[in-house]
Amino acid sequence: MASPHKPVLLTGTHTKVLDSAMKRGNWIVALLLAHTYSEAFLREWLLYSGNLPLETMARSIIRETERIRFEQLVLVHHLLGNIDGNLRERIYEVNKRRNEVAHRLIEYDLSDREIDTRFRGDAEKAAAVCSDVFAHFKQALDRQAEKV
Repeated sequence: MASPHKPVLLTGTHTKVLDSAMKRGNWIVALLLAHTYSEAFLREWLLYSGNLPLETMARSIIRETERIRFEQLVLVHHLLGNIDGNLRERIYEVNKRRNEVAHRLIEYDLSDREIDTRFRGDAEKAAAVCSDVFAHFKQALDRQAEKV
């Protein structure tokens, strides 16, 4: 039986996409993308964290993971030992900043390059967190593959 779930972006293409946005100076886009990739990795990772084979998981269970709030998702990964407290706090910081930016986006004059540049540090932090989440996720999958 084929798996009802296809893995998300395990190729590392997120790095190319984020690098491209940052090289173009699209710092807000990079911040939003880094958060989105981090969330996708965390949701995907949750499916691989238990003892249930993906092949036996019902599609409804997989869809239910999409309804888990982001903060709860991060907490579950911390409780499972997938991420440490430091990474958890860094993820929360990026999430808080991303929410602030996303909810105030209409207040920014995005045609003004100076406005976008203000978010460079936020984007770089978010990209670093995204890379760390991806690295931990990939290591966990590699460890699982070794067991098989």
